Amino acid sequence: MDWLRHSTILSLLFTAGCASISGADRQLLLSASQDYQRGKHSTASHSLDAFLSKHPNAPESAEAYYLRGLCRAQQDRPGPALADLQNGLRLSRRPDLTARIHAAAGSLHFDAGAYAQAAYHFASWRRSLPKDERLGEEILYRHAASLQRDGRWDEARDRFDELLKLYPAGPRSADARRRRDWSSDAYSIQCGAFSRKASALTLVKRLKDAGFDARLTPEPRGEVSLQMVLVGRYPEYGDACAALPLVQTVAPDAIVVP
Repeated sequence: MDWLRHSTILSLLFTAGCASISGADRQLLLSASQDYQRGKHSTASHSLDAFLSKHPNAPESAEAYYLRGLCRAQQDRPGPALADLQNGLRLSRRPDLTARIHAAAGSLHFDAGAYAQAAYHFASWRRSLPKDERLGEEILYRHAASLQRDGRWDEARDRFDELLKLYPAGPRSADARRRRDWSSDAYSIQCGAFSRKASALTLVKRLKDAGFDARLTPEPRGEVSLQMVLVGRYPEYGDACAALPLVQTVAPDAIVVP
């Protein structure tokens, strides 16, 4: 899960406001944080299990639930991870922590294809993030993409514009530019991208012979222009996904865009 590389363990995690827990339990949390950062997710989870069994509702447990949620996400356990993040939100009283929990929950929903829920959490992340913290490129990209997949085209373009202003040469800039410049408010199935128009036309013919509404669309990519072979215009993302397997019988590498 690439987004986990962008999930920050707070620099003050578990070091303040711990009057209601013992020194030993505080050390348990600090050890769990260190183990997580070292990639020892199972060890960290075990320590957090022990802490949360004793303190399920303490104010300090918001950080513990957040951290265990990240561990569970790393262990490919999205359901339990989301449950922990919800508990973290219930207990959090710190805007910086609340923002990070929303960002993690949004990314888990995004990876599951639950784009409306993802967009909700990413919007909450933006609202909660302290004003002196910069919007992160990866989470900002996922916010824009979730809006686009949810059919909220204008909002998505605004967010892609924002990303490109903040990170004009960032790792996500090329993808953000292509998605912002998508020419219609509908989804299509991309069956191929060709530098030679003749190759693209050959695939268009194969698709049309198979009964698909195929078309050729040029797309600038830097100093070159690729010939994109597209099928259909679907008003809902789910409609395009439902049609994809049949298109893949002719074009196995086809994907839904944008």
